[in-house]
Amino acid sequence: MVIKNNIVHIYAAVSDGSIYGGYAENGDLSGLNITERGGNTVYLHTGGSAGSTIYGEWAGHSFGGMDRADSNQVFISGGTATDVHGGFSNYGNATGNTVNISGSPALSGTIYGGGAFTGNTLNKDSGVNIASAFNSEFINFGYDGAANITTLNASPHRRPGPKSRPDRYPGSQRHLSQPH
Repeated sequence: MVIKNNIVHIYAAVSDGSIYGGYAENGDLSGLNITERGGNTVYLHTGGSAGSTIYGEWAGHSFGGMDRADSNQVFISGGTATDVHGGFSNYGNATGNTVNISGSPALSGTIYGGGAFTGNTLNKDSGVNIASAFNSEFINFGYDGAANITTLNASPHRRPGPKSRPDRYPGSQRHLSQPH
C-alpha cells in the first residue's frame, strides 16, 4: 500500500471533519504493507473552509512500529482554517514538512510545521495574521512588513493528537467541490 503523493484541493466548505492529504491509523506499517509515505499536498483556496484541522499527513497509533509523516505540504492561499499541520505523528517523526501561506486566508488556530521542530518550514508570503506558530525550524517571509505572528514558539512543541479514529477525508479517497 502506498500513502504518497495524494493531492487535495478545497474550494468549498467542509464542515464535518478534518482534511488529510495522507492518513494511516495503525502504526505497525509492516503489518499494513505500507511501502511508501509522504509527498502529500493539501491546497486551501479562496472560498474553501476546513471544518476542523488540515493535515498534510496524519500518522496514527503505534502498535510496535514507528509512524512517520514526512515531506508533506499544505498551501493556504485563501479560505478559512483553524489548526494546520504540515505533518503529524502520534509516536514517530514528522519532519521535512512545509506550510505555505499567501493571499488573505482567515486563520484562527495554530500553524504547526510538523510534529517536531527539526526540518519543518513555514513560508509566509503575505501579512495575514497568525495566532501562533509552532514546530517550524525555518520561517521564511516573502514580503516586507510585520511578521504578524502573535505567538512564535522557537523550541519544539508536541501537541497531543487524536487518540481515536477521527472523521477523515483521505486525499486518495475523497473528492471535494471543484471550482466553477
